[in-house]
Amino acid sequence: MSFKSRTRGLLLATVYATISLSAVVPGMPAQCKETPNAIAANESAVVSKLNVPSGRHRVVAKILIHASPEIVWNTVHEERHKDPDIAYAKIISHENNEMLLEEKFMLLPVIGTAVCLMKHIEVPHERIDYQLVESDRFKAMEGSWVLTSHDGGKATVLELQSYLDIGLPVPRIMMEGITGQKLQKRVTNIKSIAEKTEASRIANAKPAGS
Repeated sequence: MSFKSRTRGLLLATVYATISLSAVVPGMPAQCKETPNAIAANESAVVSKLNVPSGRHRVVAKILIHASPEIVWNTVHEERHKDPDIAYAKIISHENNEMLLEEKFMLLPVIGTAVCLMKHIEVPHERIDYQLVESDRFKAMEGSWVLTSHDGGKATVLELQSYLDIGLPVPRIMMEGITGQKLQKRVTNIKSIAEKTEASRIANAKPAGS
């Protein structure tokens, strides 16, 4: 397939993604200000944008998960090995709360696949900040996973932020549309896995015969 044909396909896909994303969050607000209580009122992922000190505009997906921060934290780490958009994820080095992780991303518009070496800095059960070190495709990628305890630790608001630059002349609004859908899909998948884990933990904790 020629570059022109692939670019045309991307534009059609991104227009669809942008329209779909607007249906979830009309106007895609420029600043993400949702409180945990506001997120808790909506069981599906809420998508918006966030301005960060670097000047980049990150797409953000937030979702309420009925599981403890510990379970959600573990699920975030486990899910990267189950995500169909990630061919593999392997730890290159790990010292204290800093990690180098190599990941191969699949099903990407135009470029198809990308191998990335990522730097992760973790605050256990609270957040993971990640930044691109090098890639065969991407020009830039950065973001954060943020976990906020809710309802006395019985639930967690999970937030996934991402900024991505594939180094091609694709309109930013279109890239943000596709990014938003991918983030929605990922946090929704984590919600499903974590809530099943929490339900199993509660069931196993019940005394026999209760």
